[in-house]
Amino acid sequence: MLKWVVTFAAAAVSAIVLAFCFVPRDSAQGIELGRTLYLAQSPLENFHYRRLVRNAVGGDANAMAKLVAFGCGGGAGCYDHGAVLAHMLIKVGDSHFSRMAGTLDMNEKRALDSLLAAGFEYGFPVSFEYSSTRLKFPLTVEALSQGDVRK
Repeated sequence: MLKWVVTFAAAAVSAIVLAFCFVPRDSAQGIELGRTLYLAQSPLENFHYRRLVRNAVGGDANAMAKLVAFGCGGGAGCYDHGAVLAHMLIKVGDSHFSRMAGTLDMNEKRALDSLLAAGFEYGFPVSFEYSSTRLKFPLTVEALSQGDVRK
């Protein structure tokens, strides 16, 4: 009987630990991750996504490039992904974000611009329309409009 109780207790603790580790977390670095995006991904994809957000917030331009290329699954998932990038822009500021955006190639810059437009449209109140938001982030707008720096 005691062996059964110990085995059951160990299994229960293991299940709780595993469940805690693989429950989708809805934020990274204080940036809310859209529910549609992270529910559509595997736990491993969510882990990598949160790590990329954390690294990009820390200034890693390679993480930014990987985030731009990260598959969002289309539709609402891409709006969520764009909202994460838009929140990141607000969190780290125009200067920091524009330096990372400036290292992207032109295709990545176009993709980032589209994702930001979707993110500001979907993830913010009406007062954050992308057209007016672009005025608030002139360095990022300039970085996204400049030619490919990887040539």
